[in-house]
Amino acid sequence: MFYYNQLIYPYPGLEQAKTDPKSCHEKNVPERYSYMLGFENYKKHLLSMVTFLKKNNIEFISAGYFNTDGLTINKELNIRNICNFKEMLKENNILYSKISLSEEDMHMNIQGHSLCAKYLYEYILKNVLNNSKTIQNYAHNK
Repeated sequence: MFYYNQLIYPYPGLEQAKTDPKSCHEKNVPERYSYMLGFENYKKHLLSMVTFLKKNNIEFISAGYFNTDGLTINKELNIRNICNFKEMLKENNILYSKISLSEEDMHMNIQGHSLCAKYLYEYILKNVLNNSKTIQNYAHNK
């Protein structure tokens, strides 16, 4: 579903705007966001966040429903904490269509967001807070 008066990009994933023919119509992207379009800009802005957080001793966790392109970008940027909701759905035998708003709007519904929040929380406990260096950095910065 396209939201005509929406202030942000009407489809998920700005990186899709140059590669996904069904959602890439630049005319649908408000001008103020056009500088973000495409994989190179997506990578640039993601790297900017990673760099900022690293300078402040904060772990970056890339969380989302990643396709091959998204995973490739994370790998190219040497992001080590990747929480892929696609894996969680596969592990739990859940179809994405069961946690989306509708066939026309594939954004996650409340159940989908709840599942992802729980998965991300468990990921952080297991992969980030379990890392002694992370805990030392956190304690040092307090």
